[in-house]
Amino acid sequence: RSNYNDIKPDAYAFVALDKPRLLKSSSGGAFISLAKYVLNKGGVVFGAAYDKKFFVKTIPIEKLSDLYKIQGSKYIQSSIEESYTLVKRYLKTNRMVLFSGTPCQIAGLYAVLDSDREDKNLITVEVLCHGVPNNKLFQIYLKYIAEKYGQIYDYTFRDKQKWGWGNWGSFTYMKNGKFKKKYFLVASDYFYSLYFKENIFRESCYDCKYATLPRLADITLGDFWGAEQLLTDFNLKEGVSLIMNNNIKAKKIFAEVTEKEDVKIEKISIEKVIPYNQTIIQSVERPESRDKIFFQIEKYGFLQTANKYCKIHKVTPIIARYIPKKIKIFLKKSTRRENK
Repeated sequence: RSNYNDIKPDAYAFVALDKPRLLKSSSGGAFISLAKYVLNKGGVVFGAAYDKKFFVKTIPIEKLSDLYKIQGSKYIQSSIEESYTLVKRYLKTNRMVLFSGTPCQIAGLYAVLDSDREDKNLITVEVLCHGVPNNKLFQIYLKYIAEKYGQIYDYTFRDKQKWGWGNWGSFTYMKNGKFKKKYFLVASDYFYSLYFKENIFRESCYDCKYATLPRLADITLGDFWGAEQLLTDFNLKEGVSLIMNNNIKAKKIFAEVTEKEDVKIEKISIEKVIPYNQTIIQSVERPESRDKIFFQIEKYGFLQTANKYCKIHKVTPIIARYIPKKIKIFLKKSTRRENK
């Protein structure tokens, strides 16, 4: 590529100082800032969104008022639908396009665009991917919690509205005609527990061709795991983003975004970041349990199979508020992308 990606990209800690925006983000709000940058220039932003049945799809948005649809982590491989075709169409009309997705989705986009991948109006943003389950498994899980609680109306993998960054999810359900919201510690949830055992990913995730330096996309985004050890002057409660600017185009955009936005940033050497974020340079290992787990879910059901593979920890939100800081850091480490 003409904008050759650096073997040692610029890495930054990033926190949006607008608290309402920060609370709606999974980590430090970097994606929202990048999306706003493009939308304010009349561009189009592609990201992962739920449909009405919580099937995860990649969709385009053109208005700031629709940004909420593609905010937040979704630990599922989104269905591309017609997104690649639409990106090509928008670029031909000289629209700026930000396309966000997993590294393999970025690779797919480049393959479709061919020579158009060099378009100055295209910005690619990859999530720092640990591995992804499929939509089918997520639907099986949602059916399980719906049978236990009631019809699901909202699901958030990363909810920090009450107890901060890293450890909590939530869902809204209806019971006896009333909407209720349940917060859960990730260590007490079966889907999360299976996810962090790394035995429900797509087969290609265990030999990812894109978990390496130089990275494939213009920009790489993720949670800044290791923030407690590497950052000295950040409020970590509401989350910190890791942003890697992989080429000249990315550095220019980052400079423009951080000049206009109310943000706090700190440059960190990539050598210091990698030990806490191993999926920058390597795939996860394929556990033996991956051989049978999907077959067993189909045969025995979600709960019985999850019980076989997971030992979940029952911790209520009230109790969790009084967990010592060292234990909270341990719990957060247990949800790190490189965790085995």
